[in-house]
Amino acid sequence: FYYNALLLNYAVLDQAKGLKALDDFEREMRRKENTYYEFFIYLNRAGLLYDLGRYKESLKNLVRLYVSDGYAKADLPFRFKIEISELIITLESGDTETLQYRLEQVKKTFASLQKSPQFKRDFEVLKLIEEINASADYKRDEKLQKKISALLKAKFDEAEEEDTEIIRYRGWLQRKLRG
Repeated sequence: FYYNALLLNYAVLDQAKGLKALDDFEREMRRKENTYYEFFIYLNRAGLLYDLGRYKESLKNLVRLYVSDGYAKADLPFRFKIEISELIITLESGDTETLQYRLEQVKKTFASLQKSPQFKRDFEVLKLIEEINASADYKRDEKLQKKISALLKAKFDEAEEEDTEIIRYRGWLQRKLRG
């Protein structure tokens, strides 16, 4: 739990040091041939790399996560949150073709969650990502800007929601608003 404490500290104070702590932890786990922590390492590394604007590297870590033993065993709602984060990162990377392809996959894979009220916000973010991707210039699109504002103003249990989000939707949405 030493590395978890380091990561929690550095995720706020110094993301580069957080990445170094994850690298050290990964080396230690490989030496011990312990794959249990791969999930932790890849997911947290992807988040830190996203925060640093290193989107391609972040996506590579998510791919490593997807092929790890632990990912297939994770529950469906948790995988959904991870894949929403992947879509956000892919949008930020500018890879519109991959994003469109992955949007369709994610909608199909997680369709069973759509009727559940606890995932309403996630599906709204998913729809917004799709609309931003289809827009020629979302910053000048009044309809999209209103949707972003509405999502930011929507009432939800902030503490509970943000605890389950891999990438904090509120911060991401605020960056999508026009100047």
